[in-house]
Amino acid sequence: MANERYEQTELTLGQIFTVARKALKRGLIYMLITAILATTILFTVKAFTDNNEYTSTISFVEADENTLSTMNYNKSNVVNKALTSSNKSLALSDSITQNLNVTAITPGNLKDNEEFVPTSYKITLTPLENHKLTSEDYESILDNIAKEFINTFAISTFPNENYSYNITEELANVEYLKIADELAAETEYYFNLFNSVLGYHPSVSKFVDTNTGKTLGDIVIKLKSLDNTIEAITQVIITKRVENIDNLKTYLDWTLSSLQSDVVYYTDLQTKAKEALDAYNSTLSNIVTGNNGNNIYVYDDEGYIELYNNYMKVSSNKAASEKLVVTIQSYITNLPQTKNTDEATDNYVKNKLIEINSTLSSLIEEYKTIAEAYNNSKFVSASANVTQPAHSTLDSKISGMIIVLIDVSLILIAYIVAYIQTYIKLKNAGYFTENKLEAETK
Repeated sequence: MANERYEQTELTLGQIFTVARKALKRGLIYMLITAILATTILFTVKAFTDNNEYTSTISFVEADENTLSTMNYNKSNVVNKALTSSNKSLALSDSITQNLNVTAITPGNLKDNEEFVPTSYKITLTPLENHKLTSEDYESILDNIAKEFINTFAISTFPNENYSYNITEELANVEYLKIADELAAETEYYFNLFNSVLGYHPSVSKFVDTNTGKTLGDIVIKLKSLDNTIEAITQVIITKRVENIDNLKTYLDWTLSSLQSDVVYYTDLQTKAKEALDAYNSTLSNIVTGNNGNNIYVYDDEGYIELYNNYMKVSSNKAASEKLVVTIQSYITNLPQTKNTDEATDNYVKNKLIEINSTLSSLIEEYKTIAEAYNNSKFVSASANVTQPAHSTLDSKISGMIIVLIDVSLILIAYIVAYIQTYIKLKNAGYFTENKLEAETK
């Protein structure tokens, strides 16, 4: 059976290359068509999925773990100020705030659980729908947003404060306890205000007025000492009976009633604030995924921070009112029956109250001097700056490298298809039979 055709089941290396050679023309045609179609389709998809956005980068030398939260919390106020600076309508505020994203810039080589406090932050503004704003408009708005973030962070100005308590008029009514309470309230107001300025950033406590050598921290310490002095003179007013007892009791009863009403009021607010906080915290809608794929949890969420701060504020007010209720009740319980007619004690209390008022007035004048020096020097704002002004970037879901990789993969697949089709065609034509193979070798 010399003429019987015998078909090989395995290809030799030479046959493989022969098929490749014969498939080359078909393969080139397939690869060219695939490259053209794939590239066209990918670039079309890229064109529809690419988003134009505007970015800016700011850096804070003294950033801490709360900086990102603070920036997100202040977004709305910052946007309003930026729109005003850009001469744009405040009607854009809500839309821009929603399209504004602030993220911390972190190195890519951080190890798991490694502590790192970022000092640079990327601000991204996505263009608004249905608003005719030019590229220049967006860049101007974002530049002003970056500047306002710095102003908010740095407290570029100390608040203006004045003191105008008229103690002479109050002393004429001989209501010493009322005067002491009012002086205590004034002192507490300034103590809390200056403390909040100090706590906002470390640089504030480092600023020294070169003319006086004083710091804001010095004033806060003196205010605390003055508060202790007021508390001491309050005890003297009550225990030494320097005021008309009936007037004193009337004032204490009125104060107690007001404080008890405050406790009821703050208790109700606290309950509502806690319910709102719990309701918000029980949802997952306040956990979003950032651009890097990581979750941004509630402590960086503007809504959560606002609810939490409100709850802490009313809780603090309630606790302070409850403490004062106990104090006033103690005063009423230990109230003497008759007024002390000792003129020396009366003069001592009166002069002490005048001295306290004078000290408080002097401290506020010292503050105004420090504030003026600070505001003129812009001490803190020097430690915060825009490291990259606003510019347009392309947020691409499909990068050029991805297109190249997909093209190469599809081209290889196209050639493999061409090779397989050529092999099948040759096989059907009997190319791999013994007779054909012998003919090929002759």
